[in-house]
Amino acid sequence: MINASNGVDVGELLTNLVEILVSGLSDDVATARYAASIGARTFFKNHATSIYGAMLVPAVSLNRFYAAEGVRSTNLETWKTLTSIDPENYLEAITLFCTDQIAKGDGSSKEAACLCLDDICSKFVSDHLKAIFSNLVDKILHALKTCFDDESWTVRDSAIAACSTIVDSYPSESV
Repeated sequence: MINASNGVDVGELLTNLVEILVSGLSDDVATARYAASIGARTFFKNHATSIYGAMLVPAVSLNRFYAAEGVRSTNLETWKTLTSIDPENYLEAITLFCTDQIAKGDGSSKEAACLCLDDICSKFVSDHLKAIFSNLVDKILHALKTCFDDESWTVRDSAIAACSTIVDSYPSESV
């Protein structure tokens, strides 16, 4: 058993594990994402409210929209079990993770990121959240605009839908 009494830095071990899971949840290969999705779901059973669990929230949020059914359904199931977290606390981290996936990801990652941005921008539009998004709207729109030239019509379509939602939800910030 691993614990602090036998000289193992548990915090460092958990940080490394979460970094591996986030890397897997960002992988271009669906089977790697699926394996990491199972790992993240298992991890959340014991560490949902910890700082380590918080590091996984953005990747789980994005993967609720991933094209591969197993990845999508596993992360959606995990997301529904995270009743102890308030998604509003993670909006900036989710947004930055999505824009990063658009910049670095394959077509399926880009599509999932666009759909996730569309989702959070349509659900979280209260006045106190506008302060979070007002600083991010330019970054989000710039990332989404890079998808307009993608070879995949599903990426282009999801980017256009997300842009529409953002402009509708945050008209003064979208100018």
